[in-house]
Amino acid sequence: MKKLLMLFLLLLPLAISSCGDDNDKPTSHTSKVPEETIILNVNLGSSTSVGDFTIELSDDYKFSCYKRRHGFISIVGPVIGIDNIKLTEAQTYSLTWTQYAAAQVGYGYIFLVSNWNNKYSPYSYDYYTVYVASEIGNTSEGVKGYTLKVRKLLENVPPQN
Repeated sequence: MKKLLMLFLLLLPLAISSCGDDNDKPTSHTSKVPEETIILNVNLGSSTSVGDFTIELSDDYKFSCYKRRHGFISIVGPVIGIDNIKLTEAQTYSLTWTQYAAAQVGYGYIFLVSNWNNKYSPYSYDYYTVYVASEIGNTSEGVKGYTLKVRKLLENVPPQN
């Protein structure tokens, strides 16, 4: 009888741990990548073109962007993925803009590029979301660049009066 009780007590933890929810949903926060998203790499000290504008990553890990003229960047901050960066035309007028922003994995950014009619008169702006998905690097040399997810968010937005 003692042996049977001992066997039962040894198998009890196994029985308890196997009685769980068989839910296959991931437990971490995942992000759906919208269809129009472009995934690309930008290396330290270089640039890459996305559609009709260019993203640069300086040697000191700062982003900048331009089309024909210098663009601007607004930092969204930490986000789960590119699909969590949303913006309306009305919200664009209240953002804080800078020419350079530090690149950080897991951060979202809004890039503003101008559509110029001539060199003195902007007629509209395009807004892109940029998400820094991961670092490109190796253990001996450190970070060599970043993998970015980029998509156009708003197009031909008129300047604020």
